[in-house]
Amino acid sequence: MPGPEKASLKIRGKWKQAVDAATLQSRAKKLVNTWAGADEDSLTWRSFKDVGVAGVDAAMDKKSPKLRRVLWAVVLVICLSLMLAQCMDRVMRYIAEPVNVNVRITRSTSLEFPTVTVCHKSPYNITKALELLIKAKLLPKNATGKMVKIPQLAGLNGMTSTDIWTDLALDANSFIPECWFGRGITCDAVGKWSLTFTTIGPCYTYQMENARTNLTNTFNNLNVVFQDQKDPSSVAGVRVVLHEPGESPSVLVRTDSMSADFGWARDVKLELRKFQTLNTKKNPCSDDPEYSAEHCISECFQSAVAAVVKCRLPFMNAARDNNSFVPSDCNNPDDYAEANDVLDNMLNLGGWRKHDCDCLHECQETTFLSYPENVAYDNNKIRIRVFYTELVFEDIQEEFAYTMIALLCDIGGTLGLMMGASVLTVCELLEVAWSRLLRLFCLSKNTTEKPIMSVIRVKPAAVVPKTDRLQQQADLMRQAAIYSRNEKNTKNVHFQKFEDSYFGERIVFH
Repeated sequence: MPGPEKASLKIRGKWKQAVDAATLQSRAKKLVNTWAGADEDSLTWRSFKDVGVAGVDAAMDKKSPKLRRVLWAVVLVICLSLMLAQCMDRVMRYIAEPVNVNVRITRSTSLEFPTVTVCHKSPYNITKALELLIKAKLLPKNATGKMVKIPQLAGLNGMTSTDIWTDLALDANSFIPECWFGRGITCDAVGKWSLTFTTIGPCYTYQMENARTNLTNTFNNLNVVFQDQKDPSSVAGVRVVLHEPGESPSVLVRTDSMSADFGWARDVKLELRKFQTLNTKKNPCSDDPEYSAEHCISECFQSAVAAVVKCRLPFMNAARDNNSFVPSDCNNPDDYAEANDVLDNMLNLGGWRKHDCDCLHECQETTFLSYPENVAYDNNKIRIRVFYTELVFEDIQEEFAYTMIALLCDIGGTLGLMMGASVLTVCELLEVAWSRLLRLFCLSKNTTEKPIMSVIRVKPAAVVPKTDRLQQQADLMRQAAIYSRNEKNTKNVHFQKFEDSYFGERIVFH
């Protein structure tokens, strides 16, 4: 083969290699753009002028007068600012979680009846305590009940505070001589009395078996009579607290009880309220059906007492894993007396407050409202009647005052009023923004890529005969394809369009 023809084929072979590599790069680039959802040609027509917002086309029209474009731009900025302010106000209102309260009077065939806890203001049998102290020679034989100090019994014959409260509790039969629940129905027939330890001392709690009643008026519900102690040194009167079944009355008898004195009868009218509150950030509540706010407050108080005293009083729970409660009962007079003083200081002198406890209220809560009336009665007795006047209750429910639907309606109205826009307009804006970002990314990649070859035209090469030229061109194209697959930097070749001619070209690789 003559020299000029060989040189021409050699140069043309390298040119074919470069063209083939650049073609592969161009196809890969188009494939990436197609996968991303747009190619370079389709990105050029996406503009903010095409967004369906009134006034945008006028503000961006370069053929319009400058004053007209400025005026429209000012109007758009003002409307956009008002729209953003209104939307922000609506969003903040939604985040605040406003609540509406609906009160409804509901009639029922039966109502929940409260559990009743009664504590004598002198909860211990003073006569029995005096006998024990005289027998132990801790008091003289002529001592009276006023000289009795209950803590003196701690440690006597191995007695602990729990033993003292159990042994010296008032006898239920003498303290509660009469109890009826309806005409001719005794309290024991529909419920029972049980001994309960509270912050006052040993008390008695009455609870019905099914905790519901379908009768009303004074003679059809609880009617109970309490008998006073014979000892004149005891404090006269009782404390009564109405609470839900299962709630702990240990603190309630000091904080939420009503007092009744001997020689008077008290008629207590009941009203039932049911609360269904929402668990919001501003007013959280517990929706756990096993949770009790009063039980939480009781444990909080016990923890506060246990942090100061050296022994455990009977109303306090046993020791727990976190050692929040002391492990043993009071078994000596000094520790018992100290625990009583701490108890009085916290409950009577302000050493402890219910609001100091981190206890949530129940989302589903039932409360009993009582309206007592006093009438004269037997001097040594107290009669208490607890009853409903009618089988109705207040159903108080909370609901969100500003829901997601209301928020979307307000934002949509603001968009339409201020901008003449809708949700689809927002989608168009997002599409334009995405298109612009994608286009900038592609242009930045093209400007940062450096060509690794340059082409310089040289003198014309000799013409190869047509038959030999076609065969040589086919061979060279196959070799160029192999070269483009093996060359590592082929993907970085900067593409330049070459004319298919018979002129020789010198290709210089950098």
